[in-house]
Amino acid sequence: MRHVIEVTLSEAKKVSAIPNPLEEVQPGDTVVWSFVPSEVGNGLQIGFLGVQVLAGGEELQESEPNQPFAFPLAQEAGKLVGVVRADVVRGRRFKYGFFGGDGQIAWAEKMEDIHDFGGLDIPPPPPRG
Repeated sequence: MRHVIEVTLSEAKKVSAIPNPLEEVQPGDTVVWSFVPSEVGNGLQIGFLGVQVLAGGEELQESEPNQPFAFPLAQEAGKLVGVVRADVVRGRRFKYGFFGGDGQIAWAEKMEDIHDFGGLDIPPPPPRG
């Protein structure tokens, strides 16, 4: 499945991403951050900030630069694109931020009104049976 996250940058240089968090991402899915207008994405990178367990919100120390993606995000005109690893750990929220020349960019609207990051939610596998 292909998921698109629309990213904008306010005049105050704060970022917004819709939807946030992106829920129900599955192994093998493609995630596209589409910058509107496309020039907004020039020079921006996505960095992963940490991982939470979806049930309960426990913070984990897992840290890989490309998580949960198999390869670094591909840059296309006005977009960053990645394919979720087939072996990604499920039941996790992968937290991300946007980074430019001056470091991490603040969010215009915080996720769940308190979190200054974006999230990709990969649900637990369905129960067997």
